[in-house]
Amino acid sequence: MEAWDQAFEEIKRYKICGLDLVTTGHDPLTSGIRLAQLALPNGQVYIADFFDLGEKAQDDLAALMEDGRVKKVIHNANFELSFIRASRKRRLKFKNIFDILLASQLCWSGYYDLVPSKSPKNPWKKRVPDHSLEALAERHLGLRLEKSCQVSDGGTMDLAPEQIDYSVKRAKLLLPLHAIFRELIEKNGLEKVAELEFRTISPVVEMELSGVCFDSDAASASSCSIISWILFLSSSGMTRPR
Repeated sequence: MEAWDQAFEEIKRYKICGLDLVTTGHDPLTSGIRLAQLALPNGQVYIADFFDLGEKAQDDLAALMEDGRVKKVIHNANFELSFIRASRKRRLKFKNIFDILLASQLCWSGYYDLVPSKSPKNPWKKRVPDHSLEALAERHLGLRLEKSCQVSDGGTMDLAPEQIDYSVKRAKLLLPLHAIFRELIEKNGLEKVAELEFRTISPVVEMELSGVCFDSDAASASSCSIISWILFLSSSGMTRPR
């Protein structure tokens, strides 16, 4: 636990960190966090096993996500943050999040290459860029990760050393990729769009886990009103202005 506390002291000093999680499954409502990797600008990665650290570590992680003074760099933040939100069983206001996945989708929007198709009518088909962390590492950093070492089941009690090593390598990619995409976003004048995308992460996580209130009676009444208006316009020969 002492090393965990030290990691947070260093994060406060740097005001930025990379975060990568290993979970026990894919559903945050039925699974939990197994490992948390925190990457620092000096290249150091702190890795914590939540099976050992327990509730305090999860409280610390939630507090970090709500700390607007520290930038958190995450790949697929919607997935990672949903597990942190579910573990605390309360609404969290995530702040200062930089999502590598969203940044890549934004910067590579509209790009594709042509690959052979099996259709005789259309010999070529479009292939959009892969935005997985492994693909981004190879495309932007020239690094290849061996996915065979990826942790497929974080729920097992004992993880192999090569699986731990793979998790550390993933975390080390985050800050270098952040530097690259931050520059691309600035060069292409996408700062406002990126900020909007990042700010929607928190409410989207909350909506996906808690649901959205839907007034079915009001929706039905509105639908009937629209249909009646369309029928009136059709019967009177009127058309909607363009």
